[in-house]
Amino acid sequence: KYGTFGDSYGSLNTLFTGFAFSGLIISIFIQLLELRQTRKELSGQKQALLGQQEEFKKQTQILANQQKIIDSQFIETQKQNFVNQFYSLLEQRNNLLKNLTLQHRDKSFIGIRVLTEYVAHFREIRIKFDPNTHDKKCFSDEWDSFHRINFGNFDYQVINYFKFYRMFFHIINNSTAISESEKMLYKNMVKNFISTEEQLILFWLGTHDSKIAFTCN
Repeated sequence: KYGTFGDSYGSLNTLFTGFAFSGLIISIFIQLLELRQTRKELSGQKQALLGQQEEFKKQTQILANQQKIIDSQFIETQKQNFVNQFYSLLEQRNNLLKNLTLQHRDKSFIGIRVLTEYVAHFREIRIKFDPNTHDKKCFSDEWDSFHRINFGNFDYQVINYFKFYRMFFHIINNSTAISESEKMLYKNMVKNFISTEEQLILFWLGTHDSKIAFTCN
């Protein structure tokens, strides 16, 4: 009797073991389904991240293009400011030339005629100049004497006029808006402005005025 009773419990034990094993199989199957779903979600997230990365690249490229446009506009603005300044100086120089006046030898001279009179006097000095008895101070003394006679002081217009050439070369050399080839172009433009009379006067001034000599270079 006890053996038969024990065998009945053995059958139950086998049944419960089968249930447990079945539960384990079902649990593993559920975990596999969850892992599959997790993989799908991760794959979806990966695609979303790739899409965000691509969108970020596009936005970065758009920003880079916008920065290039801004930089280009800034450079063009700088160039335009330089051109405006250059031609403003040119206009001031032309106005100053027109307003030059000189009273010499009982005659009145205006504009370019003033420079012509300077050149005439400079040529007289060159004819009289003797390198054996004169030094470069001779040119300085003659310049000062010429102005004392004609203006009564040393505050003369022609120096202010030639200062414009210093300003021309200064803004050209120090500009960051134009290239070296463009700088050379504007320098050549300035050189073309300088008449023969002005060149001779600059030569005269260059013998004793260091600032003007720098301009000539």
